[in-house]
Amino acid sequence: MARILDTRPWGGETPTLRLLGFEVVIRADDPVVTDALSELYAPMADDGPAEHMITFTEAPNDRYELHLDGARILATKSPAVAFSQLIWELNRQTIDRTAGRTTRRAAELPNPSSVRISALSPVSFIVAATGITQP
Repeated sequence: MARILDTRPWGGETPTLRLLGFEVVIRADDPVVTDALSELYAPMADDGPAEHMITFTEAPNDRYELHLDGARILATKSPAVAFSQLIWELNRQTIDRTAGRTTRRAAELPNPSSVRISALSPVSFIVAATGITQP
């Protein structure tokens, strides 16, 4: 499955996101999704290669799928559920793959000048930014 996902055209792709111990690139059919993720995770963006890939695709029959390194982790009819699961998966993989301390000071980030604090959670920010709603 990873080879199939690697050969298909994508609407958008994030830069490598260095989320503590989890380095990932996210690809999606809709560039609005990757643009919102790139903006939200801008302080963690890096030019280097990523060890992992997450894909957010619209599959036949109005289904949305998430894949982590080619393995399907979700299929749903709701784009909002798929997007919420994507954010959850980023957090879960970051926690699972980070040894030791799981906090970083802004000065340790690849781009500390772009750190912004928001009262919105990442999920509510992205859902609002992308216009994704539950049917």
